[in-house]
Order: sequence, then structure tokens, then C-alpha cells
Amino acid sequence: MGNVFVVSEYVDAGQNSTGFFWSKIVKKIGRELGGVTVIFPGSSPRSRVFEEATVKEVAFASPKFNKNKLLFRLMGQVCLMVGFCWHILRHVKKGDVLLSGTNPALLLMVLPLLKLIKGFKWGVLVHDVFPENLVPAGLMKVSSPVYSIVSRLFSAIYNSADLLIVIGRDMKELVRQKVKDVEKVVFVPNWADETEVFPLPRREAPFINELGWQDKVVFQFFGNIGRLQGIENILESIALVEDDRAAFIFIGDGALVSKVNDFVNHNPGRNVAYVGSMPLKDKNQGLAACDVALITLEEGMLGLGVPSKAYFSLAADKPLLAVMDDNAEISRVVREAAVGWQCKPADARALADLITTICDIDLANYSGRSLATFREDYSEALALDKFFANVNNLIRSSQA
Repeated sequence: MGNVFVVSEYVDAGQNSTGFFWSKIVKKIGRELGGVTVIFPGSSPRSRVFEEATVKEVAFASPKFNKNKLLFRLMGQVCLMVGFCWHILRHVKKGDVLLSGTNPALLLMVLPLLKLIKGFKWGVLVHDVFPENLVPAGLMKVSSPVYSIVSRLFSAIYNSADLLIVIGRDMKELVRQKVKDVEKVVFVPNWADETEVFPLPRREAPFINELGWQDKVVFQFFGNIGRLQGIENILESIALVEDDRAAFIFIGDGALVSKVNDFVNHNPGRNVAYVGSMPLKDKNQGLAACDVALITLEEGMLGLGVPSKAYFSLAADKPLLAVMDDNAEISRVVREAAVGWQCKPADARALADLITTICDIDLANYSGRSLATFREDYSEALALDKFFANVNNLIRSSQA
């Protein structure tokens, strides 16, 4: 049997949500197969990320760049691509299975060539769909001649993969339009670890008491405060909310933190606060600091991404306010499981009105719903079993 390799920019659960998911996947594959090799950029080749003996680490040095600056981000991607390519060419052989994500994007673009050279089977965990996700980010226009060329390029890339694991049903529908063999596109939802993420009493959330919001209905944005999260729409809606019972807390980091800070500073009379980023080890205290979790995406993001924080909020037993397209994955979860509310993106007035309506609802009626939904459909064990089953099918096909 060939070896299984995982290549990812992030594999440490403490780094971010991408690192969290890959770390769990790596450990699962290692347990099931007795061994897996991880290729990743590490701070030091001598310091291990994984304690498990079943995980072999191939770490390489890579310079750090400011990811919020597009030019520096591109330079960083080039350096990462070179490091990954070198180690893939050195270590991966014909008949092996290689698993990657969709980032770094430049690596995704060269992996079909590496696959052709080395003869490995290739599976992709799709967190981002290129080039469509570049449009809502404002980096490309559909009307551009370049978009048509890039779209054909990425369709060829997706067709080159032997397995495409997507994290949303809307994403599955979109990616299947790009490939000839639609059966290789499979849906495995994101998840949370119930031993690490669990409900805490609201009174134990430090920010609630510090802000004096014990009697407020607290809406929370927790995670990447980036360009694709619909941050400006949230801020516009907060400005329209007249109900003093509503309060808003932002936890996280990202390209639009300055906009959030500016809004907070220019609206001292409103119940809105930015408390900075929070280590993942303290996420339960952060998740407890709200009554309703804001799960948002920019307009035009249908099929292009699924906010992983939604699953953490479900595990923390928080109702969700999904601000995104009606057919987005989290919108479907909200409707199917009755664990919250949904509002279209880019409609600040509608969102403000919905927030006011929620303030009139007895939220005690939602207690237990999100946690029950999480345990039934989005637990770590369920998701990892499904993920590994698809990887195992890929391994079998490599032996045929």
C-alpha cells in the first residue's frame, strides 16, 4: 500500500480553524492507517506539532508576510509553493495518496503538474472555490476577459483531482458544475470537538460582566473579520437598530478590524464593542459571551464558503443568526433544525428589523436546540468517519 501525505499551510489546531480541521484529519488518518506524513511550513524543523507516533512531520522554513496586504500575501504564496513543491517531489511517489486544501492557491495551481510527474492520487478538501470567490472579494470581475481564462484554468485543476471533499451542499452544487465526473465531489460538513467546545453559563463570560451587559440581548461576531464576512453590512445594520436591549460584540482579527474599531469609536452611545482576538484555548469563554451568534457572509458568496464558527456556536448551544443567501449551507441548517434565523446579505434595514424582533423573543425556548442538532449531525466522530471513508476509497483506487 502507498503512503498518505497531507500538505497544508496550517496543521496546528492552535493556529486557526483551518489548522484545527487538518490536525483532526491527520490524527484520524494516522490512527486508522498506522501512519501519515504531513508536509507543512514550520517555525522549526526540530519542534513537533503532533505528539502521535503515527504522524511523520516534514516541516520546512518559510518567511512570514502580512496577509492583509495583497502584494505581500502573493510573495508569501510564492515562497510556500516553492517549499511545498520541493518536498512533494522529494517524498511523494507513484501510488501514494496526497491530500491538500485549496490554499495556498498557487500550490493548488501546480499540483496537477506534480501529479502528472509523480503519479500520485490527489484529494482536495475544498474550503474556497476559485475564481468565483475572488469576485465578492473585489479582486476580479466576471465581465473581465481574465476571469474567463482563470475560470477555465481552475476547472481543469478541479478535474485533475481524484476526490473533491466540499464543506457545504451549496458548494457541492457549484463544484459539480465545474467537473465532468460529478461523483468525485462529496459533501462532508465541518464539525467541532465536543470535548473542547461545550456550553458555558453566560454569567461566566468575562466580557458580559465587564461591559455591564447582563440584561442585554448580546449578538456576537466571533472569528475572521475579513473582506468576505459581510462586516460592513453588520455595522450598517447596528447603526439602524434603535432597541437599546440589543448589544453587539466582535471577537477576532482580520483585514476589516480597523473598520470595526472606527465604528466603535465613532458610536460611543451604542452597545457595541470590539475586544480583540482570543486564543483558541479560551474559545468557550468567548462563545459564552452572547445570546445569539452572528454567522455572516458577503453578498455573492453562495457556494463559495461555509463559516466554521457556526459549528462551534452550535456546540456552545447558541442560536444562529445567519446573514447570507437563502440556499447557503448554514441557512439550510438554520431552517432544517430550527436553530435560529436567516436574513439576506447586503440588506442592513432587514437585518436591523430582525435584530429588533429577536430582542422580543424568549430565547430560553431555544435552549438545547443547537446542542442537540450539533450532536446529531455535526459531531467530530461523525464527520471524521465520513471523511476517512472517502479517503479510504481513494487509497483503494490507487491500488487498483
